[in-house]
Amino acid sequence: MFLTVTNVASGDHDFLIAPPALSAQSWAIADAGAGEVLFALRPDSQLPITSLSKIMTALLVLDLSDNLFEKAVVSDRADRTFGTSANVMVGERLTIGDLLYGLLLPSGNDAAVVLAEHYGRRSVK
Repeated sequence: MFLTVTNVASGDHDFLIAPPALSAQSWAIADAGAGEVLFALRPDSQLPITSLSKIMTALLVLDLSDNLFEKAVVSDRADRTFGTSANVMVGERLTIGDLLYGLLLPSGNDAAVVLAEHYGRRSVK
């Protein structure tokens, strides 16, 4: 199976042997150093913003945290959280960095709850 993607820089179509392991309906690969989008699948698609609250949670945590190796404990509430999961388990002690990974990569609702409980009412810097 081949997947046709658009090389944004040249407008040419390239073929990948297999699609990336993504469930996204649209995606882009960029060279951050050059500030260029290199390849994209359906880059002009208008799709609803998803997981925006998780992105905002991550930004707040990064603003509040001085130490990504700090540990947070998974509560029963976080362990029982419905929806997408980072597979955290009650009683686990996880680093903030690991929880951010679980929040953003598998889009873990459970990781979001752990972070929210851990940072709760702290003031943003």
